[in-house]
Amino acid sequence: MSNSLRSIAQDPTGVESTLQRMQRDFLEMPGLCLTSRQAQRLWGLDALICDALLRALVDVRFLVEADGIYICDGAPRMQGPRAATAR
Repeated sequence: MSNSLRSIAQDPTGVESTLQRMQRDFLEMPGLCLTSRQAQRLWGLDALICDALLRALVDVRFLVEADGIYICDGAPRMQGPRAATAR
């Protein structure tokens, strides 16, 4: 069992606190777009756990997923060539 899986499994509130941390980070960084691999590195999670938590956040409509990229459902989306250079 991996370290992140073990730490979440041993802490009854581990899943809940990790979900809250993920939500907080998306809210604190408007426009944050992450792939699953980027999310794994950001939050120090295994692929299996990270994918399950990202899917849970999509299921409750906190995140949307398109082409493997996750973004907060309420976050402004930029399109076109200016999107890459904005901010």
